[in-house]
Amino acid sequence: MQCKHSDMNEAFYTGLYNLTIELTKDRVPGQVINGLCLMLCQAAHRQPPRYHPINDEATQLAMEAQESLGMEAVLKGLHHKQWLDAICFHWHPPAARPDGSVPNHKLPTELCVSMIHQTWMLFEKMWSTRNEVLHSPSSALVQRLDQKYIDEFQAYKANQNEWFRATDRFMVDYSLHDFLSWPRKRRRSLLTTLKRLKDVYTNECKQALRCQPRIDQFFGIRESVNSTSSDGSYSDESAESSFTDLTSLASDLSGDTILSFGVLSDSEFPVGDFNDSSEHSYASRTESNNVG
Repeated sequence: MQCKHSDMNEAFYTGLYNLTIELTKDRVPGQVINGLCLMLCQAAHRQPPRYHPINDEATQLAMEAQESLGMEAVLKGLHHKQWLDAICFHWHPPAARPDGSVPNHKLPTELCVSMIHQTWMLFEKMWSTRNEVLHSPSSALVQRLDQKYIDEFQAYKANQNEWFRATDRFMVDYSLHDFLSWPRKRRRSLLTTLKRLKDVYTNECKQALRCQPRIDQFFGIRESVNSTSSDGSYSDESAESSFTDLTSLASDLSGDTILSFGVLSDSEFPVGDFNDSSEHSYASRTESNNVG
């Protein structure tokens, strides 16, 4: 009710004008109508269209009593019983006609019911205007929501290879034209499903990455070289022990160990000058070619 939208303002002041007209037709005292309109403007945080000073004490007491219930109470139709006293203070029955008949009129209690009814009619009109502002196809809120859905769908479509499993990529195999032709509920459902699939694939990738062994696990190293002691200071002893472990590991990889992986031993290398043998092989190949 405190929305400052132009349509909401127009609905409020139009409803306030209709409320004044209807209560005047029901013969509600003018001072009571002015006091009620002022309370409604204060509750809705709006300036009254015109200000009429409240001169009688009964209406002042009714307004103060209504404030004691809370400003939102008048919006809910919870009017203080002091309004009845204010109406009774000004109310008088209509004069009889010349034929002696009395025209139809409402009693003060019925006038209180009319005040509550007209208050509800005012805010019912504002509520319908609010729904039109928020949910009509041309509203700014709907346009922002549609643009948000479009951006999310295009992001999923552009990053489908990085965000989804290969078996889930068919979920974004739609054109933007088809996506816009769907109802808003179906678009929201698809985006919710895509977000869930993306989270599942991200968690699977993180789990697979955590299961991969580190490089230090291949050599059985348990301490880093730049280790620290329990009090947070650098420990030379731990660093020296780690360096000793690395040195002993390197010494274990001796020549025999390396040769065991398929490298030729010293006895298997050809004896003699490598350059001489190469020249001899080249000469023999040249001679055989000439003979041929």
